[in-house]
Amino acid sequence: MNHERLDQIDQANEIAQARLDSLLAAQRATVRQVGTAECQDCGEDIPTARRAAYPAATRCIACQCRQETRRKQGVVA
Repeated sequence: MNHERLDQIDQANEIAQARLDSLLAAQRATVRQVGTAECQDCGEDIPTARRAAYPAATRCIACQCRQETRRKQGVVA
């Protein structure tokens, strides 16, 4: 491979890394904005990992699972 092609690959890698860094920074900022979120059902803190994966979560995983089970059973619309 020639040096020009290697330079192009390095430049593309740098651009990709910069974009990834930007996305990660935005995700971290979103998690910080959410702060300590409490489950609307049980009042316990929603774990940081759940908030990072789904920042709009309003229930902890256990309560969300119960809600989905009730919905499947037709108990909740």
